[in-house]
Amino acid sequence: MKCTEGGDPPLHINWTKNGVDLGNRDNNTYTIDHVTLDHAGLYECTAVNWAGTTNASFWIDVTGKGNDLRTKALRGWFAIDY
Repeated sequence: MKCTEGGDPPLHINWTKNGVDLGNRDNNTYTIDHVTLDHAGLYECTAVNWAGTTNASFWIDVTGKGNDLRTKALRGWFAIDY
């Protein structure tokens, strides 16, 4: 997942899933290497700088069985601009 933001540095970026901090500070990309059914949920990217705060959120759905898991973003790729 990628959060594309624009604005004057320094930009601070934070990712959450279902409201829980994912600890991925100041990185505009969040990667899940081995997807499981537990990765389904509401993801949010928040960008902050001296001018303010903005965020975008989307739902990731994970379906399938065994090694045939598939993901679907219900809002897909998003951009954040100041």
